[in-house]
Amino acid sequence: MGKVITVYNQKGGVTKTSFVLNVGAILANNGYKTLVVDLDMQANLTAGIGLLEYDYTSFDILTDKKFDINKAIYETKYDNLSIIPSNIELSKADTILNTTIGREVLLRRRLEVIKDNYDFIVVDTGPTLNLLAVNALTAADYLIIPLIPQYFSIIGLKDIMNTYEEVRDNLNEDLQLLGIALSMLDKRVKIGMETKKLLDDNFKGIVFETNISTDTQVIYSQDGRTPLIHFNKNSKALNDYINLTDEILRRLNNGK
Repeated sequence: MGKVITVYNQKGGVTKTSFVLNVGAILANNGYKTLVVDLDMQANLTAGIGLLEYDYTSFDILTDKKFDINKAIYETKYDNLSIIPSNIELSKADTILNTTIGREVLLRRRLEVIKDNYDFIVVDTGPTLNLLAVNALTAADYLIIPLIPQYFSIIGLKDIMNTYEEVRDNLNEDLQLLGIALSMLDKRVKIGMETKKLLDDNFKGIVFETNISTDTQVIYSQDGRTPLIHFNKNSKALNDYINLTDEILRRLNNGK
């Protein structure tokens, strides 16, 4: 059965989408059948993967109980990589879900239908705590928290951990925190390195050893609607994402 990994942070600008796009593409490139799910109304993951034409989205699978989830799954031009896209219509989903019975488990029930078809399902989320985020956490086997090494990220981490515990206690007792991933790390910036040390000291064994370096190629690849591994194989950030993906696989294989 495939593993569902949700990438979540209640703060924006912490490279959630870049993480899902690039780790998902690397998993697929390594031969793992991978589905990425765009649960962000900004639809940056959908754009970044190069999907331009589609009729159905994550909005349909969440708001129409009779909808066939397979209709919303689109193959990309990359082997082993598929996507459930998003668009601005997803902004209406939270209001609709508020009046729906079983609203927190809708995504989990939908993904259960297709989970065996994939090795990995990686879910991108918006920068807020709403019913879409709760659905993403309730559907997941594992949570990865992306952070940038800034003081306010540390403050926000407490809120994320509280949300994680609430979901575990009330909706998904099997949810595991797989790790905290640091990105946009510049070793020349003192505050960044101090923040990294603070995280390492307080979350030993949870913070991934691999950090994603600041690299303009990430921005260029997104503008080119192409994952880094298919855009610039000499990118420093790509090398970091490859190492991080290997680290994720090791943790999963060790049952951590």
